[in-house]
Amino acid sequence: MKRRRVNTDEYLKFLEANKDSIHRYKNRIVKTGETETMFVRFNDMELQLWNDWKAGKRPEPTPQQNNPGHYSVSTTPEDGYSISGGYYWFPIADGKAIKLTTNQIEELYKLYTVHGADYTSAEVLRATMLTPEAWNVVKGRLKLMKQSDILPPHLRREIEADSDQETQVYDRILAEAYEKKREKFTARYRDLWLKNAKELDRRSAEKDAYFLDHIMMLVDAIVEGKPKIRLVNYQQEKPADQYEWVMTFISDWHYGKIAVDRTGTEVYNEEIARERAERVFHTIAERYPGVPTYIRLLGDDIETAMEDGMHPDHRSHFRLSPHNQIKEAGIILAGGIISLSAINPVNVKKVGGNHDRVGKTRDEDKARLPSQLIHTVITVVTDQKDSKNIMVHPHDNRYTLDELGEIGVFCHHGDGRLIREKPADISLTYFSKKVKFLVIVTGHFHELAINMQATFATVRLPSLCGQDDHGDVSGYNPHTTPAGIVVIEKLKGISVPVIKYIPMETNPNAYYPTD
Repeated sequence: MKRRRVNTDEYLKFLEANKDSIHRYKNRIVKTGETETMFVRFNDMELQLWNDWKAGKRPEPTPQQNNPGHYSVSTTPEDGYSISGGYYWFPIADGKAIKLTTNQIEELYKLYTVHGADYTSAEVLRATMLTPEAWNVVKGRLKLMKQSDILPPHLRREIEADSDQETQVYDRILAEAYEKKREKFTARYRDLWLKNAKELDRRSAEKDAYFLDHIMMLVDAIVEGKPKIRLVNYQQEKPADQYEWVMTFISDWHYGKIAVDRTGTEVYNEEIARERAERVFHTIAERYPGVPTYIRLLGDDIETAMEDGMHPDHRSHFRLSPHNQIKEAGIILAGGIISLSAINPVNVKKVGGNHDRVGKTRDEDKARLPSQLIHTVITVVTDQKDSKNIMVHPHDNRYTLDELGEIGVFCHHGDGRLIREKPADISLTYFSKKVKFLVIVTGHFHELAINMQATFATVRLPSLCGQDDHGDVSGYNPHTTPAGIVVIEKLKGISVPVIKYIPMETNPNAYYPTD
């Protein structure tokens, strides 16, 4: 900061002309006539603006006739940016430009210095609300700015002093981001953040950093574009005329897990997991085109976010980091939802599983954070504002409820106390008197079990992994069920739902490696 005595009237005119770029603008206003001169503390940016003002320079952006809201700014290749009207202007194609304030530039510069040009995550969104296209332009200029004097000296010194201690800088930025997140995050995603704010506030700094690190990953998923899968849409029989709705489930997917057979061939890996998840969406598109579809994600979407694995005694292993397991699993599920929504209205709810946790012990993360993060990836990537056919409900750690006419569906992962509750108690506790038939659906056990009674049905879901999951050393476990799809159909004119199991191909000889 530099202290200068200025003419009060002239300074007020200067403030008014540059109010969008002057920090704490309102706090600097004084009554005209109280004093002829006053002392003002300028930062480097403001001092340059003041000196230009004193010299009679009044740089203002000129709106283009054919591009209202965009501005043409003169710039030199050496700079890659220009300063005009109190903003930094970064030229992009067709004479358009991006404008950033001093504070935004400082924040972007810190991120660039610490993380490099490839750090295109939600920190950028938090700092500037830039589009991915705009960020790609700006980050290319930051390297040139690194050697300039546009940043305040104290910030340059701080960055240079910390250049060899990137971890400390990173932790500090995360801590700052946590405090500012509620204000900086867009209103569109703010509810996702605030929903679990109390739980997050109780966690250690390490857990908060973990959450933020994954939130920053979301923009990367958006930049990659909306994923889609190729679905076959059979319209011959017009099944939409036969069904009121259909519900299906993805449970115990364990994306990221690796399993091999006796020959060393991988019988379950990321690619097979992707194919099996996509087959769920294929099946619905093929058998129920045009039918309103309820998709319930019942946990254990990834193999593990635990440091030593969720079940070391199962001899499983995985290639992908927890970050990539979460990101890729979320994108694959979002791709299936987006693609299916072009055919059917899609309604999505999600709960967490015992694998969807962070920490060294299974009870350390009761909020099932990875499940929340996968849900957030799905919510962001599907972008419900772009599709009236997609509805993604808020995440729930324990269960989902659906009252569909006289049919109630109660879903939970199956690893908690809810597994002990009787159907009559669940009906009285969670559902209205309108419900005449109750379906209770659980995952976790990796086995198919359907029990139909007069007023209720219980369903245990098979794993998408199949029999290569909880096997012994020989690899085959008769208590598990081959991978398959379970659907609940509601036919028009029939009060009781139909529950079907559609098997998938699987390898019964799979087992985990012992090394």
